[in-house]
Amino acid sequence: MAKQKKWVDYKAMKAKLEDAKERIAELESNFEEKIEENPIKSVSIAFGAGVVAGALAYMLSRKR
Repeated sequence: MAKQKKWVDYKAMKAKLEDAKERIAELESNFEEKIEENPIKSVSIAFGAGVVAGALAYMLSRKR
């Protein structure tokens, strides 16, 4: 049985990677704008997520 080489189109992969980088940068920019528009809401959501994560961690550690 001969091994088959898989040919990779590196240019296409590089183009897709660059596209993904641009999309991530755009999402990050949009995310930052939303935080700047609603700072209190953003902090409240982060606090709530921290409380939930802490409660879950506490409950999981108590089961042992």
